[in-house]
Amino acid sequence: MSEYAMTHTAAAVPLEIVSSFAADQYDALLRIVDDSALLPPTWDAWRRGFDDRLTSLHQRGTEVVVVPVDLESFVRWCAAKGLRCDAEARLEYAETAAASLP
Repeated sequence: MSEYAMTHTAAAVPLEIVSSFAADQYDALLRIVDDSALLPPTWDAWRRGFDDRLTSLHQRGTEVVVVPVDLESFVRWCAAKGLRCDAEARLEYAETAAASLP
């Protein structure tokens, strides 16, 4: 768990860090990531699932931190850390980015 998550979950409110992707980068994301078969085939389909997930999390009383992922920055970050571009790396990237939020 990231420092951000640890410091923001001391209260009874659970916290979830969620990555978001821009529509104009989604096709490139599918070409670049190692686990593209796990992602919806279109940004519209991804966005519907994203919105459903946010609604579900909010209904459960979960605090949500949405981290917009810039694809070029993500790829550079993965390369610098020697990580595959996959779901695990996307989560770690989002947690790292969330830790620097005010």
